[in-house]
Amino acid sequence: MNDRTQKENDAITIIGYTFGDRDRLWEALQGKRSLVTQIGGRQVRDNRKMAMVGDGVITLVIRKDAYIDNRLAKGHANNRVVTLANNERLEALCDHSGLTRCINVSPLHGGVVSRDNKSSTVEAIVGAVWLDADETAAERVMKKIGIIGPAASHLL
Repeated sequence: MNDRTQKENDAITIIGYTFGDRDRLWEALQGKRSLVTQIGGRQVRDNRKMAMVGDGVITLVIRKDAYIDNRLAKGHANNRVVTLANNERLEALCDHSGLTRCINVSPLHGGVVSRDNKSSTVEAIVGAVWLDADETAAERVMKKIGIIGPAASHLL
C-alpha cells in the first residue's frame, strides 16, 4: 500500500466517513510545502482553500446549533464559535484524534507537521466532507473529531 492510500485509509477510519471522491480527502490532507502539486487534474498547493470552506461549514454548524438552542443571543453564538473552533483547539483535536499522522508534508522539512497545518487540516477535512456529501455528513464528522457534541459540551 502506498503512502497516499495509507494516509487516506487512516483518516477515513478516524473520521468515520468514506469519500465518494477520495481526491477531496487527499487535497484536505496536504500540508504546507507538500510536494503534491496536482490532484485529479486540479492544481493544488496545500489545503488552505479547502480549509476556508471547512471554516465556513464549522461556523455554520455551530451557529445553527445555537439557533436551534433558541435560548442563546447572537453574542453567545459567536462565543461558541470562538470557543469550539479556535486554532489551538483544532490543533489539539488533530493530535488527539490521530489525524496529525495523516497530514502529507514535505519530507524535505523532516516530516514535521506545524501547528497551523494541524488546524487547517481539521478545517479542510470538514470542508472536503461537506463538498463530497452534505452538511449532515460534515456535522457527523465534526462530532466524531470532537469539535462539537458530547466531547465539547464541557466547554460551553
